[in-house]
Amino acid sequence: MSRCRLLVLLVLCLLWVALCLALPAVVEAKPFCTNSSTGSDATAYASLTTATQDGNGTCTATIRRAADVALAGDIIYVAAGTYTTAGTANRFVSSLNPTNSGTNGNPIVFISVGTVNLGLSSSTGVIVGCSSRNYITWRGFVVHEANGTSVADTGSVVAHDSTGCIIEQMSINGNGTGHGQVDNHTGIRMEACVSCILRNNTITNVTSAVGTNAANGSAIMVYASDSGTIENNTISACGSGIYMKGGPHSGTRPGFTIRYNLISNVTTAGLITYAGAPSTDANPTIWSQNIVRDAASGIRFWHFNSGFDDATYNVFVNNTIYNVTNGVEVLGDFTSTTANNVVRNNIVSVATYGILSTAPATYHQNTSRISHENNVYHSIATQHARLNADGSPVNVTLANWKLAPYTQDAASPAAITSDPQFVSTVTPDFHLQGGSPALTHGRAIRGVGGADGTTIPAGAYITGAETIGAGNDNAGAVRRLRIRGAD
Repeated sequence: MSRCRLLVLLVLCLLWVALCLALPAVVEAKPFCTNSSTGSDATAYASLTTATQDGNGTCTATIRRAADVALAGDIIYVAAGTYTTAGTANRFVSSLNPTNSGTNGNPIVFISVGTVNLGLSSSTGVIVGCSSRNYITWRGFVVHEANGTSVADTGSVVAHDSTGCIIEQMSINGNGTGHGQVDNHTGIRMEACVSCILRNNTITNVTSAVGTNAANGSAIMVYASDSGTIENNTISACGSGIYMKGGPHSGTRPGFTIRYNLISNVTTAGLITYAGAPSTDANPTIWSQNIVRDAASGIRFWHFNSGFDDATYNVFVNNTIYNVTNGVEVLGDFTSTTANNVVRNNIVSVATYGILSTAPATYHQNTSRISHENNVYHSIATQHARLNADGSPVNVTLANWKLAPYTQDAASPAAITSDPQFVSTVTPDFHLQGGSPALTHGRAIRGVGGADGTTIPAGAYITGAETIGAGNDNAGAVRRLRIRGAD
């Protein structure tokens, strides 16, 4: 080899070494633990000691410090106990809002080890969540609003202006009216979120102050978000269950998946859709396999009469609704010619009305607005449908509901009034017994239950093996999280 070539190789090697030295060091992000007694608010990131998956180890940080310094890929194990931090007096930003974001595949994950109670030491505001931070997960914490006063138009847990935020396995108590709030008071508020997930949470005792709209005291309320998932939550003793309130905003958004939720003892409706979350026929919001019992209404379509559009592109399929005043409620002066809402394969059992609507009776004579098919209506105490209920009421029997000009619930198999034969309404257990006429009454749609058109059961239990309510750990084991990141 010539001397010239040797010099060229030497120069290239030196350049490579210099380049490597100039690059920032990449370090493994770490699992570490926090403790309110042994941790410090001043611990440097480099000094954080690693923790085992059960949270054991030398806990050198507080939870506030962990939120300040955690990097993408970090897992923060929070030792059992009570943690309080100063409130922000902001309806979106929590007292524990992380400083940094995670990334897709490398989220920042906060996990309770044992019972971890979170609250506010002073001021007011959101206790936990993510605001303008992406890929943050909060898992397994206890939040009771008696330990932290929320501000108006929000609640104690908020996912806001984020992508990939996950709130799961939380126990949330709204403390009744949330210290007298008169506007929206929620267990979890989701606003301006993309692909955010709420799952396996238990939410109770969320209401709005006396004299206000009871539906605003909602366990879960969604605004201006898209592509989200709300599943396997257990909701009770709230003003309403899951409320896609949303607007106003323009344009269309990919819809939500809302499934396997168990909702009971709510003042207004279990499942509410309003125009604030418009999607498209290709990507509707699908409300499937939810159970609503002991409520004023199972499903509510709501138009506020305030100039916004009607609720559109909602598919309510295979839900079980029991012991309600109204199986389906249509509230407001709906005007859309085509809304593409579908109500199919649902069981409504023990109700005053199968359908109660304040919209003109003519609104229900166009199935492109709301199409009802393959439903089971058992033990309806009065008329099947009461239309234009706040004007000149029109009472419609199920037999006439199937005929022109309505032609609803008429396609084979047409709606029936047979007893669905639940396993038990006392326990309760809404699985279907063998021989139930509802076992072959449904037809799959939008892939729920199989290929479209497949014969399936009506109601929430299609296979019978579904877990409905909190407890179905779709998150998978924590150990499968990829632990890596950059300093």
